[in-house]
Amino acid sequence: MEKAIFLCILIFCLSSLASAQTRTKNELLQNTAGNQVTLGAPATVTNNTILLPGTLGLQGGLLYIGSVAGAVGSTTWLNPGTNGQVLTLSSGVPIWSTPTSAQTNFADNVFSIFNSTTNTKIAVFNAASISAATTRTFTFPDVNGTLITTGNLSSITTTGTVTSGIWNGTAIGPTFGGTGLATYILGDMLYANGANLLSKLSAIHRQ
Repeated sequence: MEKAIFLCILIFCLSSLASAQTRTKNELLQNTAGNQVTLGAPATVTNNTILLPGTLGLQGGLLYIGSVAGAVGSTTWLNPGTNGQVLTLSSGVPIWSTPTSAQTNFADNVFSIFNSTTNTKIAVFNAASISAATTRTFTFPDVNGTLITTGNLSSITTTGTVTSGIWNGTAIGPTFGGTGLATYILGDMLYANGANLLSKLSAIHRQ
């Protein structure tokens, strides 16, 4: 009789222990102020075990899974790095490292600039028109302004002084300081033949 009672108690204890180790609900963690954090597993999940380190890490440390054996993952601490270091991988394990040098050269198809307010406004560079084995340099003036290209020539609205260069455009009209004429022959004379109009008179017609 005593053996039967003992056997029943043992079976009850084992059943209770099994129930205690099987969680069918999410776990709640609550601090002294009553704030709660819920820990739970996905609806479909393989049974896994995550082992925590036996010591408390340093402030700013990172906790990562350092090794996996079957369904058991052992975590470890990565102590904080120093200023200027970056987080990299070494043999699949995170480490802090100091960059040897910053990258200064980029392919034009991987480098772009986007607007700080609307990130869909993007500017890209294209170096395809530069001759092979050639480096072009853009020197920026010490002023604020808008970059002028062949697509926004109308944006030139302020005055300035052209100190060098050769004009190869269309003839400049009289109202802009030119003559409106592109060619001359020996002996031609300019004269006004109307309001804001200039013409040329050849030497033959002046005889």
